[in-house]
Amino acid sequence: MTETDRIKALQRENARLRRQLAEQHQLANAARMANIAVLERLDLHDVLATLLDALAGLVPFDAACVMMLDDGRAVVEAGVGYTGALRPGELVFEVADHEHLDDLVQTMRSVCIADTQEHPSWQHGVEVSAQTRSWLGVPLIARGTVLGLYAIDKLQPRFFTDEHVRLAEGLADHAALAIANAQLVAGMARP
Repeated sequence: MTETDRIKALQRENARLRRQLAEQHQLANAARMANIAVLERLDLHDVLATLLDALAGLVPFDAACVMMLDDGRAVVEAGVGYTGALRPGELVFEVADHEHLDDLVQTMRSVCIADTQEHPSWQHGVEVSAQTRSWLGVPLIARGTVLGLYAIDKLQPRFFTDEHVRLAEGLADHAALAIANAQLVAGMARP
């Protein structure tokens, strides 16, 4: 290996380390926002809005929502970037009717669809997903149970990278804790 090759290799390694450090810094900031949601907000919808803000700081998207699972259904409880206002509970999807949702819930792993137009089971009839080309679903897991998921949409096909998935999954751990705490508080407030 020549001196020039060694220098180029060091430059590539330095660039990789800088990207890794930037990713860790982004995740730390998003985790801080999620922790604030855990400590300062007790209302579930306030928590979900804060968690979507934290996600926006990590993963570029055109629209995103938090779906909560309820008896085999995925209920959109908070969203950003959609045309028109999304009211909590307005959109409900039967998990079993949507292969990507069912896979996410069953495997407890993220699902990334590179191009919805090429995905055989993607259902284009839903107004909010009509323009979605890339989709990333990240499970929100607390105490071994999938509470819900981040559904992240991009108009550009093949947009989401492994780095986007890692960042969203890192935040999802904190998000699930914040959601579980808000649900616990809401459950205690009921008569």
